[in-house]
Amino acid sequence: MPLSAQLGAHEITFEDVGGDGPPILLTPGAAESAADLRARFERFARVYRLIVWDPPEGDGDDRARDLSGLALDLLHHQGIERAILAGDGQGALVCLRAALQAPDRVRGLVLFDVPEGEAAEYDRIDELDVPTVVVQTEAGGGRSHEATRELGAAIRDNRGVHLLEGPAPAVAPTRESDVDPFVREYLESLPA
Repeated sequence: MPLSAQLGAHEITFEDVGGDGPPILLTPGAAESAADLRARFERFARVYRLIVWDPPEGDGDDRARDLSGLALDLLHHQGIERAILAGDGQGALVCLRAALQAPDRVRGLVLFDVPEGEAAEYDRIDELDVPTVVVQTEAGGGRSHEATRELGAAIRDNRGVHLLEGPAPAVAPTRESDVDPFVREYLESLPA
């Protein structure tokens, strides 16, 4: 059942479901909704607590910064000190920015189909010292496999880059058998 929270000037709709394990905040990109992302990763809710939110609409250079602040505010609202952040597309940028803003609040990062571009987050990627995995398709975000390898190499605590072939996005239901074991292994490797 969807919940809502007034965070500053924004009313945020979200779901908080799952087990008693470490919390994972799922941030959708522009191509899917929170409901799509929750349905796709519901099997992880047997162990992990999933918080899936619908970021407010907007655009511009400051969007990732604004939404990363809201993501951290939502965690605070839910009484969560540290969480694993997972995002797709623009949602990956939001998670990346949140980890750069407040690394002490981020237990780990799962970045799906990180967009290509000149985002300010990429200029600071070498500052990122949070256990991170990247799952990327060449179709996802316009980033080539070579550019994804370079991105992964710049992350201090890179736990793996999983490159996928074909046009389907990394979070597509058809990717379950390719993606879920990689993500599960990463999640299980994180310290308590």
